[in-house]
Amino acid sequence: MTNWSGTQTIRTPRLILRRFELSDAHAMYKNWATDEQTVEFLSWDIHESENLTRALLAQWIENYKSSEYYNWVIEYEGEAIGNISVVRQSKTYYSFKELGYCLGSRWWNLGLMSEAVSAVCNYFFLETDTHRLVIRHAVDNTGSGRVAEKCGFTCEGIEREAYLNRNGRCCDIRVNSLLRHEWKRIGTKDRVVMETERLRIRPMTTEDFEAVHAYAGNAENTTYMLFGTNDEKSTLDFLRMCECEWAHKEVNTYELAIELKENGQVIGGCDISFDETEGCVGWILHRDWWNRGLVTEAGKALIDYGFGSLGLLRITATCDTENTASRRVMEKLGMTQEGKFRKNRYYHEAWHDEYHYAILREEWEAQNAQAR
Repeated sequence: MTNWSGTQTIRTPRLILRRFELSDAHAMYKNWATDEQTVEFLSWDIHESENLTRALLAQWIENYKSSEYYNWVIEYEGEAIGNISVVRQSKTYYSFKELGYCLGSRWWNLGLMSEAVSAVCNYFFLETDTHRLVIRHAVDNTGSGRVAEKCGFTCEGIEREAYLNRNGRCCDIRVNSLLRHEWKRIGTKDRVVMETERLRIRPMTTEDFEAVHAYAGNAENTTYMLFGTNDEKSTLDFLRMCECEWAHKEVNTYELAIELKENGQVIGGCDISFDETEGCVGWILHRDWWNRGLVTEAGKALIDYGFGSLGLLRITATCDTENTASRRVMEKLGMTQEGKFRKNRYYHEAWHDEYHYAILREEWEAQNAQAR
């Protein structure tokens, strides 16, 4: 028998997914039920009045009496901005659920829908014996397709003219699925841990808040940074974003903590962002640990990972032209200055000149051969 758990509250770094209440009628009517962009690919039409929205919510709330009913309102910064629900499901042991969702267009392109879908997937695979989750969307609805891909779903194929949209046009439907064993693989994928003689470099989490804020909230540490000086909320929001990224199938920026191997103390942070062939690295170290060669040690680990594990062909780094310490690190790493870009770097309400450095795979390989 399938374990029916019903619509339970789910919390993510930025969202609360909960049951609808009648008091959500105004927000739903304003934020997505009357939004032309939101309903473009949906089967229902724009709500003509808030009374219609309220009547629909009353029906949904009545449905919560059943433990087989799943329908969450998506709450962000205290406001209802969309919903995610199960639109079709089986009651067999080899069970599946099809998800449907919509989000007010004001909140598109913030990763919020992916965050919500990922959380609901976790809920079903953890709390029920669901084996297969499905997302079906109009082929032209590329935004919904990106959400499915980010959450680890695989496209199975196209159902031709399988859907009649609100304008009476037959549309092709893309079918995407996520199986339990695939979800387990995503949840336990390599978390990118690097070790050097003195350091351990691993993903940041909200548990690192105090250590990260010690440098991110320090004016001297952030003199040449594109962010900061952070307040506590900015640091916490950043760490929540880091955790959220790891819930997605594809991660192309690794935000990493630099900790001492001897005692696990976090003393700085670094990152590597990449596409198929090129990466970019960066770093920051708490001022108390400057001038000990630790940034160079961390930077070498990033470059080794980029060429050795990610298969990149080229890795770049940039710095303010006045940041001589960071410039020295790049040169110690064997990077070559490729240019000086005037007024190319904006932070602290001013434009700054910027150096661009890079190292190529063949240069890295030559360095390693010489070291041996």
